Amino acid sequence: MEHDFQSLDTSVALLQMFDYLSDGIIVFDAGNRAVYLNASACSLLGVNREEFKSQTTQSEILSQFDLPATGLSTERGWHEVILKKDTPRVVELQVTPFSPFPSLQGGYVLTLHDITHHKQIEQDLRESESLYHNLFEISMDAIILTDVSTKKIYDCNQSACDMNGYSREELVGQDSIKIHGKETANLINDPVAISNFMNILRRDKVVRMEVTHRTTDGRNVVIESCMSLATLRGRELILGIDRDITIRKHAEEDIRHANEKLIVQLAKINDLQAHLRDQAEHDSLTKLFNRHLLNDTLEREISRTNHSDDPFSLLMIDVDHFKKLNDAHGHQAGDAILKAIGEFLSKKIRKMDSAFRYGGEEFLIVMSQIDQEKASERADDLRNEIASLQVPYRDKALRVTVSIGVACYPFHAQTIDDLLQTVDNAMYQAKKGGRNRVYCP
Repeated sequence: MEHDFQSLDTSVALLQMFDYLSDGIIVFDAGNRAVYLNASACSLLGVNREEFKSQTTQSEILSQFDLPATGLSTERGWHEVILKKDTPRVVELQVTPFSPFPSLQGGYVLTLHDITHHKQIEQDLRESESLYHNLFEISMDAIILTDVSTKKIYDCNQSACDMNGYSREELVGQDSIKIHGKETANLINDPVAISNFMNILRRDKVVRMEVTHRTTDGRNVVIESCMSLATLRGRELILGIDRDITIRKHAEEDIRHANEKLIVQLAKINDLQAHLRDQAEHDSLTKLFNRHLLNDTLEREISRTNHSDDPFSLLMIDVDHFKKLNDAHGHQAGDAILKAIGEFLSKKIRKMDSAFRYGGEEFLIVMSQIDQEKASERADDLRNEIASLQVPYRDKALRVTVSIGVACYPFHAQTIDDLLQTVDNAMYQAKKGGRNRVYCP
């Protein structure tokens, strides 16, 4: 018998309600002919109602699905099947008896519930869980999940077991303090400290710190831990990704000790170099500069004078009758005299001047920015003060006089060699003139 949906006046309102359902609804009569389908069913099957005027049968509709071998049953509830389309859909089917009016006695409803999106989400979740599970298990870093409320280990991977020397059964469900060293355990047991730590973790999202773990064999392992919060099955967990950096810390400690030793050695080397430099530049007896620095000093003074027109002068000082002193009192007495004169000159010259032990009993002073007249006056002052020196030697007080030659650049010479020759000649003129005097050409 053919049923015309539009003629079913008593059930029009009921059937029209089906168009508002998200599930597909197909109404069959007792002869398994489709007499109605709603908008959702049309959309899912890709048809329109006009195509059903020809009384499409149940078998024609179900041929679009991969059905279970047992077929559909009103007693078995929902059946998960595949709708065969260009892009297959996963659909749940349910057969329900339906007789809203006499003409449909023995009829039934086929409900189609599209669960494709839901199934895709389930598949994505399974794949995601599988991926993260694999990452969790194969990670070379130790991963430990700790329940925030109980402080117990919720889960851990094999690397965590290997690092701490426990099996998973020995760790999961145990108090996390079991694997921590003394300092970290004290932190966990301190309510204020742990509260502050959790506040920081919630604020910063990720916290990196170094902690110590105590292994089953009693070793303290230094751990670099990266911690964050995670929620799993309603539990708030601390996700800790731990890396054993004990070897690195020992290496850093070895490097630090090596650096400290190196710093000490470098200091000794610097002191030695300074000492050697001092020996190379200074006379060991008088502590004055030796002749190695003389040329550099004179070149510097000549350059300065050539740029400023300020002359400089040299004083050549020679101890009078030094050989007689040595013969009468011994070389140690001569050394005492030379040392005393060296100390005297170091104190008396200006900061801009330089004093040298020129050789034997000869001294040379480079006097910056001074002409021959003022240099001669200064030389005479030095001569008088040296003559007044009393140098204690054993039970005696030794006294000497000096002869001093003066030369000035650029008035007496224009080269270093000529200048040195000039001041040396001036010193010999002072000796020739009777010693204990100053001579300036």
